[in-house]
Amino acid sequence: MTFWFIIKCRKLFERKLCEQLDRMSGIEYYLPLKKELKQWSDRKKWITSPMIPGYIFLKTEEKNLKHLYPFSYFMGVLMEQGIIVSIKEIEIERLRELEKESPEILSHTFEKLEKNQIHTFETGNFKDIFKDVSATVLENDSDHITFVLHTSAFPFRLKIRKKC
Repeated sequence: MTFWFIIKCRKLFERKLCEQLDRMSGIEYYLPLKKELKQWSDRKKWITSPMIPGYIFLKTEEKNLKHLYPFSYFMGVLMEQGIIVSIKEIEIERLRELEKESPEILSHTFEKLEKNQIHTFETGNFKDIFKDVSATVLENDSDHITFVLHTSAFPFRLKIRKKC
């Protein structure tokens, strides 16, 4: 039986590991990407980067995980209390939905949120993607708000641009 597992890899080498995973049979991987506008002193450019740096989602049988260790950028499988963590298909579907959203959609008007406050996405652009998911506010600056999403197995950061 196949499950979704979370594998750790060297940051900035997620795509290289995906190239190595392409050569394996019996697995499916998913690297969620985000598109953001980066600004330098002389130009602006759209950059595509991993949504969750250092992690790739892998659908395979647990017995196939041992074949990943020879890969140069592979750092291990996410474990909790010595048990390999698997995540539900719905979690992957939520990430896929989030990845489809344009950068403009990934902005939202938030009520005044304080650091460490718990937030639920009951209204706005994220209500369908993150229904029944709570998040803790990590940072709330003038341009962005950063959350840690509390999903069933793997909490991750989500940085959202505030609408003016």
